[in-house]
Amino acid sequence: VPFTMNAARYALIYKPGSSEGPGGPAKIVGLAADGKGVTTTFSGYLGQRLTHLVPFTSGIQPHFFDYRASTGDVRFFRFNLKGEGMTLLSSGKWWKGWTHFTPLTLGGKPYFLAYDSLHGYANVDRASVDGSGSTKIYGSTWTKGWTHFVPYVMGPKQFVLLYKGGTGEAKVVEVS
Repeated sequence: VPFTMNAARYALIYKPGSSEGPGGPAKIVGLAADGKGVTTTFSGYLGQRLTHLVPFTSGIQPHFFDYRASTGDVRFFRFNLKGEGMTLLSSGKWWKGWTHFTPLTLGGKPYFLAYDSLHGYANVDRASVDGSGSTKIYGSTWTKGWTHFVPYVMGPKQFVLLYKGGTGEAKVVEVS
């Protein structure tokens, strides 16, 4: 999970399948300004078998949520200053089996697209102002099997390119 704080670049690195310690070792590294090195600013654990770590920015503060597809467990975090760890803001349960999360920005506010490729379920959620959760603002059933989602902005509009590996099918949707 890459993030920027006070013009400094960081990355949260996670090892999902490990049984070290309480499981799921994680660390935050600060990237050198010249791109030729890193400094560890945090070492700890997130938990085993998390399937997604999704970054977003609420206000000017970088955040992320983690998700475990097998259980639907979700937790929202705020990154601490200087990359010195993260603060748990909330936890809860979502639908089991989301396969994709794509961060979006609409009107300067953080959103994300959640998609379940097995069933075709698609939601768009808006992150809360304080970054401690989200609210579903759109839900629908799309065709099954999309494998890639590429968000992009053209002018004032947000789009997502959907792609199905294997068939080569592609579709562009506008998110409004």
